[in-house]
Amino acid sequence: MNVRAVALGLVASITVGLNLNAFAGANDFFGSNVGGNTESAQGSAALAPTATNAPPGDYTGDEKRMQKKFKANVKAARDLVAKAQKMIKNEDKKIATKGKILKEIGEKRLNELNANNPFPEIAGRENKKVQ
Repeated sequence: MNVRAVALGLVASITVGLNLNAFAGANDFFGSNVGGNTESAQGSAALAPTATNAPPGDYTGDEKRMQKKFKANVKAARDLVAKAQKMIKNEDKKIATKGKILKEIGEKRLNELNANNPFPEIAGRENKKVQ
């Protein structure tokens, strides 16, 4: 009787172990496709919204914030160059030297901002102002 129960238990566990689809359903815990149905996996990916579908000119709050930050950085660099030019015109040699250094810093910063501009439509307007 003991041998019979053990054999029956082994057969039952092997049968259950081989038929994983009956217990896992269409998707298991990690989202892999156990049932072999590829349509459900492709359909969910096709329905997911993408950031590239946004119409041009409509910006998210984060993009608007970054545009403001970029414009503020450009304005600060331009103000620094303007302040440096006023300092260069000063009679005092020490202040004029500081002005030259500040002008180099401001111009370098403007060039970096224009080179790394994430907003191409702003770049055209900003470059026109620089020239």
